[in-house]
Amino acid sequence: MKTQTKGITLKNGGVIKPVVIDCSLGTTGEGPPSIFGGVSHNNVIDTDNATIILKSITRFQKPGNFGSSIFSTDGWAMSSFFIPLPKKFCYFSFLGLTINSLGLPNEGIDEFFENDWETIVRIGKKVIISIFVEFGSGSEDDIEQAYENAVYMMNKIEEETAGSDLLVAVIFNASCPNLKEGVCSTTDGIVECAKRMKEATPSIALGVKLSYVQPVSLGVRLHK
Repeated sequence: MKTQTKGITLKNGGVIKPVVIDCSLGTTGEGPPSIFGGVSHNNVIDTDNATIILKSITRFQKPGNFGSSIFSTDGWAMSSFFIPLPKKFCYFSFLGLTINSLGLPNEGIDEFFENDWETIVRIGKKVIISIFVEFGSGSEDDIEQAYENAVYMMNKIEEETAGSDLLVAVIFNASCPNLKEGVCSTTDGIVECAKRMKEATPSIALGVKLSYVQPVSLGVRLHK
């Protein structure tokens, strides 16, 4: 017996296809960059019949943990100073399982639209943009600045994608375990941040990525 589905249709008309590719194609949807230049394509995944969730983007540029970035090759990770570092500083393996601790390296929302969005338009793939909200100065005392950063990113996304049908939705990444300076450290912060993001851009479908360690009650609050 075969079951076919066209995916999930959102209220804004966007469709999340049955197969979702999360982060593996970088911030452009085309593939991870190579330290040798160009792009490392994944020829196994049929991206025409999948929804691509881009690698999470922040308000400002983030070099990532240990100065690492997504520029990588076998066994090595390229630092923000273009000095190769052993990948063991960024990845941890145990019993055949691998956990990454890259820390969301990315160029920031402004540079994303200046550089990467053109690539997405060129290849014509519909995507879900993932964003991570940081504290303005890396301090919980500055949570209001974090909310402002979140609203700025939503407004930027709405402005830059206007007239395009390539944006399916935005995902608020509230589950990254490798960063401690984000609003995702408290349930109240996540709910308030999501509320302000939705109020700023009601026409954009908004989802929240949660971790299994976060309480079920958080999901209920967000659903309301």
